[in-house]
Amino acid sequence: MQDMGCPSMASSADGTVFRDSLGSAFVSRVRELAIRTALSPCTWIVLVALYVYGRWARAQFLTFDAGACDLGIFHQAVQGWAYGGWPDVPIKGYPQLGDHFSPIFALLAPVLWIYDSAIVLVYAQVILICLSGVPIYHIFRRRYGIWVGAGMLTAYLATHAVTGTIMFPVHEVMFGAPLLAWGLERALAGKWNHATAIFMLLVTVKEDGGLFCAMLGLFALFNRRWRHGIFLMVWGVVWFVLTLKLIIPNVNPGGFTYAVDYQDSLHADGILEGIPYMITHPFEIIGILIDHPSKVETWMKLLLPVGFAALASPLVLLLVPVMMSRMLSSRDTQWASNLYYDMPLMPILFAAVADSIRRVGSLIDRFRGLGPTEDPARAPQKPAELETTEEREEVLVGAGVAGGGVPPRGSSAGDGGTADSAGDGAARDSAGDDGARGSAGDGGSRDSADGETRDAGGKPVTTPPRRQVRSGLILAAVAAVIFLGFAIQENQENWILKWHAGTVDFKNGSGMIDGAKQALSHVPEGVEVRATNNMLVPLLPTNTVTLIGSNVDKGDWAILDTVRPDCPIGQDDIPLVTKQLDRMGFREVWTDGRFIVLERTAEATTEIRGTGKAS
Repeated sequence: MQDMGCPSMASSADGTVFRDSLGSAFVSRVRELAIRTALSPCTWIVLVALYVYGRWARAQFLTFDAGACDLGIFHQAVQGWAYGGWPDVPIKGYPQLGDHFSPIFALLAPVLWIYDSAIVLVYAQVILICLSGVPIYHIFRRRYGIWVGAGMLTAYLATHAVTGTIMFPVHEVMFGAPLLAWGLERALAGKWNHATAIFMLLVTVKEDGGLFCAMLGLFALFNRRWRHGIFLMVWGVVWFVLTLKLIIPNVNPGGFTYAVDYQDSLHADGILEGIPYMITHPFEIIGILIDHPSKVETWMKLLLPVGFAALASPLVLLLVPVMMSRMLSSRDTQWASNLYYDMPLMPILFAAVADSIRRVGSLIDRFRGLGPTEDPARAPQKPAELETTEEREEVLVGAGVAGGGVPPRGSSAGDGGTADSAGDGAARDSAGDDGARGSAGDGGSRDSADGETRDAGGKPVTTPPRRQVRSGLILAAVAAVIFLGFAIQENQENWILKWHAGTVDFKNGSGMIDGAKQALSHVPEGVEVRATNNMLVPLLPTNTVTLIGSNVDKGDWAILDTVRPDCPIGQDDIPLVTKQLDRMGFREVWTDGRFIVLERTAEATTEIRGTGKAS
């Protein structure tokens, strides 16, 4: 009698073996990835940057050197997402989406459920900015090797844009930089589906994210990625128009606040409306782009260390609309190079450098007879488009054998992960094939009549192909050294490094910090408070806080730093503000001479409203 249970038992055993094998393979893969990541120079460079920037940012926060603009604004926005589902910002008097369209900050809401403090946003910015260097590393590592990637990553994390961003907490660029960097890494690796998905998210960072998407769509079209290019252009333009013309004006009672920035330069309410003026007055516009020392300094800081090496890539055109919108603005802060405005440009510039090196190196290699270097970002030709077998072989030789970078089967050339592969980069790209050559050093060999090298016995001798270094690898290695040199020179006066060395310190000493803490201890939790800039942030977790001097501040409690009130008022404005508060019935609760805590306990002799020059 046949045992019907045996096949079932065998099937079950096979399934168990398969699952065990699959689990073992997964564990082995994770272990291998962890080891490679731990040994990668990328990991250690990023960890060092996290320590250097994170320790400094924490000290800045604890010394009351971070204020409402923009840390307090974005903390209230994230609080709104976390607890109310809408980013109301009492500091501004309207939701954050009416200032800049940045719904991506909602991603930080779950962190505030765990720990509600503005330091969370400070650390988030440090982490995201440092991690934006990882794709920069992979862009160079994939084609030019690990050490070129490490050099470029170090240069990137030491740029003035990174340090300027870290020194000004917090801004939208903390999300924009890593999205641009990862998207460009995927695009240059030929992974355009991944790149498009990442680029789509740029519209959630800021209203100009749509403009970035449209420009990246043009780059996709340039590389014959038609579907991706058309989609990104449509997606970007639609969102750019929606945010500027519909969302922001309807959320902000005053409309788009920054539209007036172009009245002086373009005689229009907004840069879009100013396009006709730019077209009809090109020489005037060019003059405006460089008509101030701050503008010239910014151009030089962008172009000298990195930018000139990027000019051979079409990616550099992404900088044009961004720089024009900044340099044509009447806000002088946008001209500066010491803030965060250059940060979104850094991933573009470094990616453009990698692309430029490939293009220039490929051109040189053509003259050397090595054939062109393959461009993974560009859509490959279909075999049917090649007319002859010889053409197909020529393309294969030019792309792979001559060192174009076509990876062997099973390699990870297109992988943008965090680990290094010994088969990647320069080891693959530097190989060249000059064909079989005779070995002049072989005393027993001789050349036959047909040109084939033979040994003393007349047998053919196979000579291995001579490896030639690709021009792109040489250029990349030189560029990495030059960029590191610029980074060292640029950081000679780096305030963050000087602070770590103990040669400089924050303006607020221990006496100021102790006085500030005492003043804050006299403000009860759960009340609405009007506060000067540096006193606002510590109160955010427990109170609804508005900014003294903003004309929209409110509440029955007030706390003032009379020495350094900063944004939006100065020390000279303190008498005006205290007079306004006195008329509204505020009376002193506590003071140490510098800090004053007030509560509205007396009868008001004027309307209860915001403080400031407009009031």
